[in-house]
Amino acid sequence: MLPNLNLKPLTVALASSLILAGCSGVTNDTAANRVVSDQASQLNVDTSTTFQTMHSFGASDAWTIDPLINHWVENGDDEKVAELAELLFSTETGIGLSAWRFNIGGGSAEQGRASQIPDEFRRAELLMAEPNGEIDPTKQRGQIRMMQEAKALGVDEFVAFINSPPHWATKNGLTYPANFTDFGGVGSTNLDPEQEENFVNFMVSVLDYLQKEAGVPVNHISPINEPTWDWEGGTPQEANRYNMDELKSLYFKLDDALKQANLQTPVAVDGAEVVEYTAALSDEYKIKFDHGAYTGAMNSVVKVCIRTT
Repeated sequence: MLPNLNLKPLTVALASSLILAGCSGVTNDTAANRVVSDQASQLNVDTSTTFQTMHSFGASDAWTIDPLINHWVENGDDEKVAELAELLFSTETGIGLSAWRFNIGGGSAEQGRASQIPDEFRRAELLMAEPNGEIDPTKQRGQIRMMQEAKALGVDEFVAFINSPPHWATKNGLTYPANFTDFGGVGSTNLDPEQEENFVNFMVSVLDYLQKEAGVPVNHISPINEPTWDWEGGTPQEANRYNMDELKSLYFKLDDALKQANLQTPVAVDGAEVVEYTAALSDEYKIKFDHGAYTGAMNSVVKVCIRTT
């Protein structure tokens, strides 16, 4: 549901170089620091006509919210926390976000340079240091504080999402697949199948903690994020990949665990963000769509691994 922004029909005069780039007679008035056109255009926006209804308008706390908020709190700058929250979530003085995504970290922050992620702002803390352990309330405090601020300002859609399983649940002990040759290869996913159940229990424990102890009614979880990237090159960050069979297995087990958990607030399992739309289709619908099962991205990695071993 859209936040109440009290929109009214309006007329917007387009005076930017981007919009008017295709118009003749556009000059750059450097003295006035503005773009001037002898063929000024107008765009009339009629907000009384509805084309679609957005469920929510949101953003994510990855990657800098945790260190930023912790820094302010440690230095007694709580007013800066409140100011940022107002800018993000207020429908009166901010942009009125109505949903907020919480990145459940995999522990690369604690690993430091050993994480093989050189950018500190691409690392994240881990709420549970070992399988079936206790939640550490000193972790991810900045992110949790921002969720609490969001709740206080009326946000009621919270999505917990995971880029990588905890390092203790991965094949290579890292929170991303890393380079295939350097680390011996992890195949189609870095999730250790022997740790899949512990990974599911970890997610449920985190949700329970956020709801009961942190007081944030997290009502969505996305256990997989962008699974069709290989996450081997470029700038490393916490991440993981999955083929379709692995993805389905994790979704089904998480769904079963959530049904048995009796959480304070019901939690829906969200689908993964994917860069290839065909990867989001089940085999049944994919075959109906273009007469073939999905064999791209991580669905082809197992075959590659078999051929190279």
